[in-house]
Amino acid sequence: MSAVHDIDLSGRGAAEPLADAPRGARSAAARTSDAPAAIAAPRVTSLEAWLVPLPLERPVRFAAGTWTQWRYVVVRARAADGRTGAAYAFIGELPIDLMVTELIAPAVVGIEDLGDLDDLAERLALAGGPSLVDSVRPASSLVEMCLWDLAAQDAGRPLWQLLAPTASPPARVPVMHVEHRREGDTPAAFAERVAAMAAEGVAIVKVKDYHDAAETSRRLAAIRAVAPPELELVVDAGWQWTDIDAAAAAARAWEPYAVSWIEDPFPPHRVREATELRAATSVPVGIGDLITSVDLAERLIAHRAVDVLRVDATTMGGYGGARRLTARAAGAGVDVSPELLAEQHQHVAFACPTARCLEIYSPASGVWSADAFARPGALAYADAGHALAPERPGSGLDLDWEAVERHAERASRHGEPA
Repeated sequence: MSAVHDIDLSGRGAAEPLADAPRGARSAAARTSDAPAAIAAPRVTSLEAWLVPLPLERPVRFAAGTWTQWRYVVVRARAADGRTGAAYAFIGELPIDLMVTELIAPAVVGIEDLGDLDDLAERLALAGGPSLVDSVRPASSLVEMCLWDLAAQDAGRPLWQLLAPTASPPARVPVMHVEHRREGDTPAAFAERVAAMAAEGVAIVKVKDYHDAAETSRRLAAIRAVAPPELELVVDAGWQWTDIDAAAAAARAWEPYAVSWIEDPFPPHRVREATELRAATSVPVGIGDLITSVDLAERLIAHRAVDVLRVDATTMGGYGGARRLTARAAGAGVDVSPELLAEQHQHVAFACPTARCLEIYSPASGVWSADAFARPGALAYADAGHALAPERPGSGLDLDWEAVERHAERASRHGEPA
């Protein structure tokens, strides 16, 4: 890893380095008078990170390949009194865990005054230099999320209340369940499974398109034949298209099935194509998965390329970055849909009035393996399809650290041992 660049983390002298940061970054001096009060980042004595690959119970087969595992990155920050803050993500194909402990940690551990939490992730993302901000942002985001967790514990409040201290949260937030096609599935069998989910209270279901728009149409038609008409359906296209004609043809084929939005029709940098797709179909467009560039997320909003911005605190600048992006989206009339990792993103959803839902793979899906180390108590449900606002101080994320250690492929630490 490269040497850590000199960064002023006090929050008072950050304006000059941030001139090189993406447009989404802002210094304390640049905040408007109606912005939330500053929250000081807590002092930490160590940062630890693990790379945890876990196989899927049920591999998912696409035309271009097969998912067989998720590679999770787990981060823990320890305060002087022994309390810990935690966060995790699922983009371990990049060495984010090593960026945390080798690149970010020297600018955090033992520092008396880290400044305001709100833009800390953006300042820390400069640790590799301005040209690598987007590559480093996932690591800085996870560290920032740990510190928000500690700060909310200090305040004795659930984290969402620190993100939106004056807001009245919704009584509950819909939970979008992701359902994959299974071996031997017919459209009718798939539809019956979705209808059973709706009968248990699920209000939104996301289905995958496996690069076969006609087959997806058959599954959508089968669902509409047996599920309640109010059930929302989202189709995840998985960045498969490169030209507008193929995307528009598929979108128009799905129009009769009242699709709430098509997710990731193009790779996210294809802003022009997404804008053209919105004009070519009545089906709304959602983009944002795995974006690490705040600038790109803002361009999607500014160019009216999305109806729904997918927001991921673990890649887009932590909770502070998610708060800024959701505010910008709301100002442009764009809804938001937080990425997976619902234990963490529930705080974004309850702090953001334009959040459409949380997203989960249910344990029965066999397509999510983080439950090997993430205990279920962080989420409270009204029914199978709606989450209640968390009440525990901090993020509420409850990790089994013995399981993390047991499954880890790699572990690293910077600072005092536990």
